[in-house]
Amino acid sequence: MSEDLVGDLVELLGEDGFFQLAEIYAGVRLFVPRDPDFSDLPKKVGDDIAVLLSKAYGGNYVRVPLARTFRARRYREADMTNRDIAIRLGLTESAVVKIFTREKKAGRAIKSRRDHNQLDFFS
Repeated sequence: MSEDLVGDLVELLGEDGFFQLAEIYAGVRLFVPRDPDFSDLPKKVGDDIAVLLSKAYGGNYVRVPLARTFRARRYREADMTNRDIAIRLGLTESAVVKIFTREKKAGRAIKSRRDHNQLDFFS
């Protein structure tokens, strides 16, 4: 069910919108008001996302998925280290490595903005 909800929310909000929602509410039940003007939802996720959520789920609760794989991909694209990703997701570093190993086996390469010709001084 969670994967279906991830897909539904990504389709509704776009990847950036879903990422923003997951960054704030991952793993919790979120009450989505029918009218976002009567809540703090627009302040937290932005007016556009709040309106879209209200139209689709207004008056109901949504269990916002943890979306760890999705978020890990976004963090990797932002050149975060496995250590930093682990801290952000509440995982061990080896669990983060497993996420990326599964993604690689599934044929979903994680792009990094890092210049691989540049030496990593802190590794």
